[in-house]
Formats: sequence, C-alpha cells, structure tokens
Amino acid sequence: MRANGIGLVMAVTGLLLAGCGAASPAAKAPAPKAPLRIVEPPVPKIPAVAVQETELSPRTIASDVAALAALRSAHPGDGIVRGPGQLVFNIDLVLKPKEHAFAAHLEVHMQDNIGQPIPVLYFNAWPDAHHFRIVGGYEQVSRVTVDGSPVRFSLHGTLLRVYPQTPVAPGQSVLVAMDLRAKLPEIPDRYGWTGQQVALGNWFPMPAVHDQYGWVTPPYYSGGDSFYSLTAAFHLHVTAPKGYVYAVTGDRQGSVEHPDGTVTTDYSAIGVRDVALMGDTNYKVLSGTVDGIRVLTYTTPQNLATARQMERIGLQAMHYYDQLYGQYPFPSVSICLMQGWFDGMEYPRLVMVVPEPTFLDAGQALADRVTVSHELAHQWFFSLVGDDEYLTPWMDEAFAAFSSYRLAKIPQPWPYDNQETDDVTDPVSAFPDPDFTVAPSDDYDEAVYVNGSYALEQLRTIMGYETGASVFDQMMRAYVQRYEYRVATSQDFLHHVKQAFAAQDPLLRLSSELAALDIHSSDALAAPVNHWARLEEQENGRNWH
Repeated sequence: MRANGIGLVMAVTGLLLAGCGAASPAAKAPAPKAPLRIVEPPVPKIPAVAVQETELSPRTIASDVAALAALRSAHPGDGIVRGPGQLVFNIDLVLKPKEHAFAAHLEVHMQDNIGQPIPVLYFNAWPDAHHFRIVGGYEQVSRVTVDGSPVRFSLHGTLLRVYPQTPVAPGQSVLVAMDLRAKLPEIPDRYGWTGQQVALGNWFPMPAVHDQYGWVTPPYYSGGDSFYSLTAAFHLHVTAPKGYVYAVTGDRQGSVEHPDGTVTTDYSAIGVRDVALMGDTNYKVLSGTVDGIRVLTYTTPQNLATARQMERIGLQAMHYYDQLYGQYPFPSVSICLMQGWFDGMEYPRLVMVVPEPTFLDAGQALADRVTVSHELAHQWFFSLVGDDEYLTPWMDEAFAAFSSYRLAKIPQPWPYDNQETDDVTDPVSAFPDPDFTVAPSDDYDEAVYVNGSYALEQLRTIMGYETGASVFDQMMRAYVQRYEYRVATSQDFLHHVKQAFAAQDPLLRLSSELAALDIHSSDALAAPVNHWARLEEQENGRNWH
C-alpha cells in the first residue's frame, strides 16, 4: 500500500471521526480497570442473494496440493513450519453491483501441518473491521461446516473462530465451508463501493497463519496492511450482470450465460496468497505485453489518457523487476484505476491505483511513476516473498518503495532525523497514532516507507563499496529465489545479507551498520501496542501476536 494521509476524502474523515468516539487523537490511554468499548452501528439490511454452489473435488484438491508442493520445492525458505498447509479454496461469488452487495459460498481445504492437534480454526474476517462497519458495511457468516457437518463458530471483531467437532489431528486434512452475505460499505477504499465502482480486497475470511508465535490474528489497520497469508490455490466462480467489467486475480477458464442476464465466469490462480476483484460499470481495458506478461489496465473513459501513461509505466516496471528480482511467474497482472483516499493498494496479480488530477502534469510525472511502480513491486515483495505485514511491515513496504525509487532513477528519500521515530523493523502496533481509522500514522510512514527505503539504499551502497556494485543485486535475486512462495522474516533477510557479505569478504561485519540504520532482527515483539490496536484486540478477545 502507498498511503496518502494528506489526501483523505473529507466526507469519509468526518464519518470515521464520528464513529471512533474515544479513539480520537486527543483521547487518553484507557485505564486498565475500565477499558474502552467499541460502539457498534446498527446492522444494515443485506439483500437476499442466491448462490449456485460448486464443490471441490478430491481430484482438484490432489492436483492443487501437488502443484503447490512443486512450486515450493525449488524455494527452501527458512525451515519454519507455517500452517495450515495444503490450502485450496473454492469460492462461488455472486456480485450485485447496483445493490452494493454480494453473496458467496466458500470452501477451503487445509491440513494440520503444525505437529499438534488443532481444536479451534482461526480466520481473519477483515470486512467486519470497525473501519467498514461505521460506514455501512457488514458481512454475515452462516452455515459453517467442517467435512460437511455443521459446527459451532463465533465472530468477534475481525476474528472468526470455527470449532470442529473433534480437534484436527496432526497430518489430518479437513474441508471448511461457510456462506457469506455482505453489504458493502460506502467508502473509497480497497473494500467498498463508490459511484459505479466496487472494490473487493480482503473480502472473505482468510485462514489465520500459525507460525513460531502461534496463531496470528492482528487487528485491522486501515492506514497500512495487517494481512498475513500463505501461498494457496484458488478457484473462483464469479456471477455478475452481463457486460459488467471487472479485474480479478486469476486466469479465465470459461463462462456460462444465464437466462436472468447474468454470466458466471470461472477463474483459477495457483501459487497466490489472496484473490481480489475490482469492478466498474464503465471500465475499458488496455492491454500490453512485456517479457511474456500481459499488463491489463482497467480505466473509465474520463481517465483514458492517465491509464495509457500508467500502462507504459507498468510495462517498464514489470520488465525492470523481472531483470532485478527474477521472472514474474504468472501470465498477467492488472492495474485498476479507482477512487480512493490512498495512492494505491496491492494484491496478487492485481493492483489498485488512484489517478490524481496532476498525473499527466510534467512536474508530477515522477511522483506518480513511483506510485504505479511501487504497487507493482509488491508483486515480488509480499505476493511472491511473503511476510507478516503487521509484525514486519517494512519487509514489503520498504522493499517496494526502494524498488520504485530505483526504477525512477531518483535518490531515495532522506530519512527523518527524529529521535522519536521508531525503528524501521517495528510492527504496526509500535506506532503511536491513536486513531488508525482516519489516517496512517506519520511515524509509520516515516519509519517504514521513508527510513526503510533509505536503509536499503544505504545497505546497497555499503555492499557496493565493500564488495562490488553487482553483489547487492545478486544477493536480492538469491533472496527472492530462496523465499519465493514462502514467508521471510527480518531475521531471515539479515542473515541472507550477512551471508552474502561473508562470501565476498569473511572479515566484514555488518552489525554496527545495520543498527545505525535502525534495522533489527528480533526486537519487534517488545514494541508497545498503540491505543487503537488495544481496542480491536479487546473486541477480538486476543492479543495481536
């Protein structure tokens, strides 16, 4: 994500401030014995939408599990077991753009690969974040089953708990299914609707990751990303009005027209961490190709000139990153022009970019070029090389910012010289803005984006000075190769950097340089938790880590 706190839509800001109550910037920290409560708005009316359900076949599951194993086999990662494993999704989605609603039936196959029984399956249900509910959003979960049998479940805040009838045993696989009905919030955001636009980002319950810290169920963070997911296989069946144009993560497999004027189109995406959709009644599509990758740009007619410029930038960026980090493994990527309070947002094989009025102005071309290329750099850093975006946001945001500035051939932004600025490697919870629903914390932007990008550039400079200009780039390609389709931590990256240094000169030591750049490997969990995170944790009933 590339956030633009200054450019917030004022109407949305007013709504959000009205809904946040005691979480306003002037609020004091809550007393331990009298914690603040999140006041829920009324539940909106959700239209009744029928869904034609399909099912995952054993053959499809077996084929996808084998394909995922083959993808990971060439990329060893760090050896940490993260689960659940063997994730295969089947989602039947019915879009109702005029009603600003959707319904879906979700199935997900998963295996207990963590070596201990799993009595409760955790999902992060991002559409139920307070950020969306206070502007009219609501997602209802119902009819939850495990291997076809109805089970008990609970949804508090953004945390969905599913209770199998018996704990899932180590090595056992289960199929979890559920129905979803949603009223989209009216908000220019990665999830919601504005005018003719529908954005479905982080729109369905995602299985929480179990890693070395246990189950990871962080609160939602509107000014950045809280998302953490594992590489999976997705089968998506989208039913929408005939003629409705949308971009979606995945490859088209075929479509069927129905007598009621709708069309169901099937998509598959193997080796991605999520699927997103961006639609607009007035979308037109531009198409270009570079290095065998189709770059599809979705635009409304009034933004056609801007879209052509974005397409050119997109083609340049995909070629540049292909050369820098290794071949993009998918046949296409989509750039979707949208309305939003931020600059852009990334998803696997799909990015959302907000066209500014100044995009085509000569004086603004460089900054806007950075926005488009920043979001496309995320195709490597989070989409291919995953990370815990709440615990280590710098692992994708700083890497994307650094990459986009290199592409634009402009200096990395100079770091903020502020004693109060947090470490580059701090988690989202470290940053002090008490109201993350209105704007991203300035400290978050400064530490993660600006100082993080600067730190990577300084690391490249040190490496080039000590070992030769090409060593840093060789190290980065090897880093992507090792962690592609897997997850990397700060400690993994720093270990990889030190290994590259040692291979060139065993006497070189980086510890002092890394500390001076505020890059650390193991202090993240000691960071304080901000006020807003406490509120959502309280609602979820769990700590963020």
